[in-house]
Amino acid sequence: MTTDQNGNTEGAADARPAREGAPVRPIRRRLWIYRLTSLVLGPVLFLGLLETGLQLAGYGRPTSFFLARQGAKGELSLTDNPEFGRRFFPPSLVRAPVSLAFPAAKPAGTCRVFVLGESAAMGIPDPSTSFARILEVMLRDRFPKVRFEVINTALVAINSHAVVDIARECARYQPDLFVVLLGNNEVVGPFGAAGVIGPYAPSRRLIRTSLWVKDTRIGQLMSAGLRATRLAGKGPRYWDGMAMFQGSRVPADDPRLRATYAHFRENLGQVCEAGLSAGAKVVVCTVPVNLADCPPFASEHSARLAPAQRTAWEAFYREGVQQHAAGQFTEALRHLDDATRIDDTFAELEFLRGRCLTALGRNAEARQASIRARDLDALRFRADSTLNETIRQVAATDQARGVLLVDAEREFAANSPNGLPGKDLFYEHVHLTFSGNHLLASGVFQKIAKLVDPAMRLGPQALSEQTCAERLAYTQRERTRNAIRIHEMLQNPPFTEQLDNAERERHWEEQAQERQQALGPEALQAAVDTCRTALQTAPDDWMLRTHYAYLLTELGAPSQAVTQYEAIIKQRPYGVMAIDKLATLRLKAGQLNEAAAGFQAALRIQPGDSAAAYGQAEVLAARGKVRDAIAAYDKQVNKEPDRVEALRRMAGFLDHLGKPKQAQGRLQEALSLDPNDPLTHVDLANALAKAGDLDGAITHSEAALRLRPNWPTMSDHLAALRKTKANDGPSLPR
Repeated sequence: MTTDQNGNTEGAADARPAREGAPVRPIRRRLWIYRLTSLVLGPVLFLGLLETGLQLAGYGRPTSFFLARQGAKGELSLTDNPEFGRRFFPPSLVRAPVSLAFPAAKPAGTCRVFVLGESAAMGIPDPSTSFARILEVMLRDRFPKVRFEVINTALVAINSHAVVDIARECARYQPDLFVVLLGNNEVVGPFGAAGVIGPYAPSRRLIRTSLWVKDTRIGQLMSAGLRATRLAGKGPRYWDGMAMFQGSRVPADDPRLRATYAHFRENLGQVCEAGLSAGAKVVVCTVPVNLADCPPFASEHSARLAPAQRTAWEAFYREGVQQHAAGQFTEALRHLDDATRIDDTFAELEFLRGRCLTALGRNAEARQASIRARDLDALRFRADSTLNETIRQVAATDQARGVLLVDAEREFAANSPNGLPGKDLFYEHVHLTFSGNHLLASGVFQKIAKLVDPAMRLGPQALSEQTCAERLAYTQRERTRNAIRIHEMLQNPPFTEQLDNAERERHWEEQAQERQQALGPEALQAAVDTCRTALQTAPDDWMLRTHYAYLLTELGAPSQAVTQYEAIIKQRPYGVMAIDKLATLRLKAGQLNEAAAGFQAALRIQPGDSAAAYGQAEVLAARGKVRDAIAAYDKQVNKEPDRVEALRRMAGFLDHLGKPKQAQGRLQEALSLDPNDPLTHVDLANALAKAGDLDGAITHSEAALRLRPNWPTMSDHLAALRKTKANDGPSLPR
């Protein structure tokens, strides 16, 4: 190509059409991009506006674990969010955390410790004597110049999928330490292989996406819509404890366990990372469980077992059981070993082998058999060997960055007869007795004390169990009350299906006189005195003061209890429990205006506070506005996630108002929702007996006993009903 004297280039005419047509393709490309952008941004903009609109309209609930509260002087405090669990549970199954309140900005000279985990870490049946509480007592005694905040964020029925989010929130508030006890609920908790608390999800990415969606108001609206149209699945309609999992067995060879273990490893790693990134040290505990005195909840045969093999297996097993019962442990073990050679996957078989081996003094083999029985248990409520080994591996991976391991599983074995932790350390399968909590707290204390004082050469000495019990006002009375709470749980499946259930019930009956003495007037006065002394050592301990107020109320000193609740509210103005209790005492004293104001104050802090809503209805009834009171009660019952319990409560309220027929109607409604609730049958039996309907009372008493066979009080009541009917006498007194 050449250029002439006028600057024209030869071939320019030939090139012009190409240059004239060149802009067409970029224009088309820009139109395509514009259309694509519109397709993407349009829905995004719409969803953004919808989300904002829902928030402005007040729809939905905050999903964070902590709620920020601004004080009169502008200071921020953090409290627990009772609605946190809605992202992980259906509304009917949501569990609430322990009441919490602490300043958002950490005070100078404070060591802030967050405890993360499930019900064992929470301290069921009594969070006021959890291992976190004992740990706090130990630390304050050893380091009196340091102010320790031990904040227990554990929650019933959650697992690592929820704890990751809790840990990330805790990381925002200047933590010094994370203490993690986690692993019992990985299979039975949210997204776990049992598939009861929501559907099982094999993909962790899918789980995190679904949780992100539920974090939005749009997601909450969608969830509500699905529930309304019954498209969200057929989950439990009410909380029924471990009995909900009866039909959700997960054998040891179930392929879903691989995903569960992988999720746990990643989640636990992220919990540790949350603490480390915030500059905190992380203490991770392996999870001890009851091996000696908790037979498997469910056993499964190998799917490859042929009918003839099963017949032979059952013959050997039956002989082994009979020989074991007769104390012929060598012969029993021989028969059980013969059964094992046919099928070694039956958890109960391994448990019996462990007991025989223990009786024969072969402790190492007994421990291995007991561990294997736990690992084969098809109702997987206990952390197994894989989960505990994962905890050790995760701790070892980040040890250099500040992750410390408390191998509680091995520590409990070392402090148990024959290396098998049992009823001295556990109430049932995983929940710790005071001795168990003390042992766990001691192990964690050893690690933390060396962090607080690196110059410490000798291992720090933890406070004795007796001293910790005195500091927390844990007397024989509290020990007995906890045992009664646990026994109530043991009256239900799957505990009633366990191998030693009958023996456990006999032992419980043998201790009846001892329990009665522990709950008598002298024991109550001793508990009051112990609690008063403990408060002198820790006057700012609101849990201890709450316990003191409970005891004073039981002692018949309501005015003194009022003083204690007033002190708690002054210290923790956002603690609705103390506000409710104080308002209830005002109500009983006839101070209706003060009671109404208290319940209203609780509802301003926590709009979903059912105790305050019921309290308001009680105030209306006391003012003679019975119709309004019933309407208020009815409105609250319709909101309650556990409708069965709410209906029982309303029945009691109606009976108190002198409306027995309406009360019976509510109990019948409760039975239509859950025909297998023994407490509803008992309440209805009592209502019918008072109305003179002995046949109906007997029928429902019998139903209650079928559902809960080992119930001495109910057995006695049924016998009295039958005797009254046989004598054709008057109905039983109220």
